[in-house]
Amino acid sequence: MVRYIKIFLLLIFVLIWYSSASAQGTLFTREAANQKFGPVLKSIDLPVNTLLSFTNQTSNHLMFRIQDNQVVILDERRNVLYPAGMQVNSQDVFTVFSVSIINELLSNGSGVLVSIEQRKDVLSISYGQLTMEVGTLCPPVCN
Repeated sequence: MVRYIKIFLLLIFVLIWYSSASAQGTLFTREAANQKFGPVLKSIDLPVNTLLSFTNQTSNHLMFRIQDNQVVILDERRNVLYPAGMQVNSQDVFTVFSVSIINELLSNGSGVLVSIEQRKDVLSISYGQLTMEVGTLCPPVCN
């Protein structure tokens, strides 16, 4: 019986790890995001074509952070994509979103600007009437 419990727990752990590694981010309506995560405290706009170009430069994930009143974007290896020349250290915490979820946001939203938003406890990305949240933090979870 103990053996089956251990196998079951291992299976649950693997499924949780796989789901967090494969799809990071969930789409909400702006209204639902405001209710669930609170109001936007700071918002910085980025041209949608700029974000789209970054999704084409990496295959799995992009990392986002608002630092010194500007958006910082890293690829999945923590190389700075935006702004050029920005330096980050390994302890800087970024929110990680899957490129597939970012592309879903960009496909279903509308407008010329994407808003990178800092809320009380989370960073979100809005485009049109959709908001993406439920990213993971790196560190500690860096794929």
